[in-house]
Amino acid sequence: MLAALVFAAVLHAPHDPVNCWAISPDFGQDRTIFVGQNAFGMLLRSRDGGQSWQTIQAGLDTAYVHALAISPDYVADGTLYAAEAGGLFRTSNAGDQWERVQGLPDGTGVTTIAFSPDHANDRTIALGTGTGMLFSRDGGASWTGTTLPGKGAVNAIVFEDGYAGTGYVLALRGGATAALSRNGGRDFDELALPPGARVTSALLGSGFGLRGAMTLACGAQGVWASDDFGESWEPDATGLPAGDEALHLSSTRNAQGRVVQFVSLARGGVYRRMNGGAWEGGRAGMRALSDQSKQHHFAAQATGDFATEPIVYAATFEGLHVSRDGAESWAHLPVLPTRFTRNVVLAAGRAGAGDLLVASYGEGLLLGSEGGTRWETLDTGRWAFPDGIALSPDWPDDPSLLVGTPSALLLSRDGGKTFTNCHPGAPGFLHVGAFAPDFADTGTIYAHTLEFGNEAANDFLRSDDRGKSWTRTGPRTIHDLAFAPDFAQSGRMYVATPGNVSVSHDRGRSWSALGGLPTAMMYGVAATAGPRGDRLLAVSPMAGVYASEDGGASWTSADDGLDGARATAAAYSPDHETDGSSFLLTQSQGVFARGPGETRWRSRGLAGEYALRMSISPDFAHDRTLAVAAYAGVFISRDAGETWSLLDPVANLVRRPVTEPDLTRPARAAPAVPPEQPGQPDRGGLNLTVLLIGALIAVLAVITAIASRRSGAKP
Repeated sequence: MLAALVFAAVLHAPHDPVNCWAISPDFGQDRTIFVGQNAFGMLLRSRDGGQSWQTIQAGLDTAYVHALAISPDYVADGTLYAAEAGGLFRTSNAGDQWERVQGLPDGTGVTTIAFSPDHANDRTIALGTGTGMLFSRDGGASWTGTTLPGKGAVNAIVFEDGYAGTGYVLALRGGATAALSRNGGRDFDELALPPGARVTSALLGSGFGLRGAMTLACGAQGVWASDDFGESWEPDATGLPAGDEALHLSSTRNAQGRVVQFVSLARGGVYRRMNGGAWEGGRAGMRALSDQSKQHHFAAQATGDFATEPIVYAATFEGLHVSRDGAESWAHLPVLPTRFTRNVVLAAGRAGAGDLLVASYGEGLLLGSEGGTRWETLDTGRWAFPDGIALSPDWPDDPSLLVGTPSALLLSRDGGKTFTNCHPGAPGFLHVGAFAPDFADTGTIYAHTLEFGNEAANDFLRSDDRGKSWTRTGPRTIHDLAFAPDFAQSGRMYVATPGNVSVSHDRGRSWSALGGLPTAMMYGVAATAGPRGDRLLAVSPMAGVYASEDGGASWTSADDGLDGARATAAAYSPDHETDGSSFLLTQSQGVFARGPGETRWRSRGLAGEYALRMSISPDFAHDRTLAVAAYAGVFISRDAGETWSLLDPVANLVRRPVTEPDLTRPARAAPAVPPEQPGQPDRGGLNLTVLLIGALIAVLAVITAIASRRSGAKP
């Protein structure tokens, strides 16, 4: 029983948000589903109904896809549209390759995408933006804007099933406005809504043009219906739990031709009804609710052949779920493989055998030693999927380690055996962390923490007392950090931000943006010594790679040899002055390298693997080791990228019992441990004996107390 409890405690915390998705119209034949997961910056495809997945990032800028739509004629044209941080993209080969959609006004931020149900003939596509709507009637070749009533971003677009004949299309804007077009989106009229409603989703009834039958999901106000184009509204929530939020509506028809509707509730799961009857359902079989969100069930959608095979998929904060009995019961579909790793850090090792720290899916933080053949779990509590990892530069002599959970920034001073919350009362999900190169003397640590779904809570923090206290420093959001080679003397450091690369000359107390770079999402920055100042690499998956030989005073493009590959990270060899080696990590085209005097990047393998982080060994001059954290697992190369092998930590894993870190007190300096003196008793054996005796006494006390209660005696 104890073993089962310990194993359950280290299982991956249920938080795999499906931000957007699309199901093939021909699902009965091709079993194809697409899923976007912004929490991990991934877009994935399954061709077996969700049993297995592959990443489909090629051509996208960032893969932070927040809107996805599939062509009704997908079987013939293989077309999908995806809106991500870098713009609007299109594929005509089911996601194998994406290309940017041209012709949109500058600065267009697409919030939602919808195809006309008769797209094969009318070639109509509608885009919701932060300021209105755009229509294309030639398959995306050109776009025109249309005026909408109301304010705010367009959060949903609904074409009537009979759009080809009626031209009815509904747009929801800012949650407070519903606008209806009767002429194919050329102009819109505002519809009345239920009082105080914040509308998140809408269904247009069969034959909408005849009587205006429509149903709305109105958040905390529940579900409402109208039969007269919104002139009057009635609550339509019979059977739904009171107090929950209605987030999404969808519909299909069953084998008898009856209309089946689905509503997704924030906490209550997915409910269904037939022909306007009472709602029934729930979340039987779904994963337990995570404590990271108040909205859990984003949407539910039946497959196109529901009448013959009643399959429904649900996109939730806890991952993708499937029902094979028309939404009566559910099963979780793992989208992330058990080998998936978010981060990896190579460290100096004992006796020349380097250590690896891995942020794993499901097993938590792992420490690999003996060349990656021996692994053990480190105790970060019940949170089993950390992100950022930072190690003391003097590891393993100073075994200080920084990681984060959704609610705690965790610091360990004993190599991960125990952790303490070093920033109480604030989110602690560590995205970027680093111990200063002179940490042993100064005690300086840097940490960029974030709270999922709440960017305003992001913080870039600095501690100058070994994690006892923290102050905000620099840009609120950063993606990477690099120290100048003479940091201990100059205090100079660099960060990659959503808009630039910034530099500090005073150990992170003040910052200024470097000029000469395009204004773009910067993902990576690397620094080493150069003849005229710091030699720098700045990396943006949208703008490319740039190099500087003068500390960022000037920049030149450094994309030669990448052939369109989008780089996300850069690294110089720790011995760059001697070996001249530098490396790039790309989104899905693998690792690239340059040698001394080279200006052209050369592929170093892993093409086709979706990679997230790269680490270079501090002893690279001797061990030539690189490591990459990827969707498929941890890849390691011991010959500077010439060959790679996939590690399997779980096969050689020693699991430690899970305990909860102290989340109430800041971390304190570890007390000094006096060395063993000759002639002293074996403290290890003595301590073990004392612990065993104490445990036996505790067990006997519990048994005695239970027996006393059963007999009615007072303790």
